[in-house]
Amino acid sequence: RGSAPIITAASTVSTTAVYGTFDIANHSDTKGAYYCELIQLDVSANYSAGPLGVGPSGRIISETSAGVMTSFDGTTVGTLGTGTAIAGTSYKYGVAYSAADSKKTGYKDGAAGSETAYDGEYNATVELQVWAASGFNGAPIRVGKIRDIRRYNLSYAAGLAKLEEITA
Repeated sequence: RGSAPIITAASTVSTTAVYGTFDIANHSDTKGAYYCELIQLDVSANYSAGPLGVGPSGRIISETSAGVMTSFDGTTVGTLGTGTAIAGTSYKYGVAYSAADSKKTGYKDGAAGSETAYDGEYNATVELQVWAASGFNGAPIRVGKIRDIRRYNLSYAAGLAKLEEITA
């Protein structure tokens, strides 16, 4: 990158934007971990969707009751951490999963939810979808902010350790 530019009054500095590429090839049903930070500006309603998913039955991180975040693989719902979200508060969410171990566990701000069965796939039918302002099937029902989305290609044990570290 070289040295930093020297910025003076009325000068302009620009840089090329770099975008991450998310598609089915980036998602693995075999093993991994996902992480994001989320601020919901309304937590009063149940909307069974978002903010991270790979298809209708592949809701990696979603909300299935007002303010309670979960992970749904098409068969089993697992809770991410404990307690309900408070509107306007930033939370760190994550989920680690493994087909070989048949397990998944979610985290919220360093606290693990209960370990649940993982059916071996999130039924990826589309690219990784990120949304924080719409509900299931794109119905706009609330506003939120999502940032710092990460995906790790780790074993189940390593994914748990990573999420415990970064969600704390």
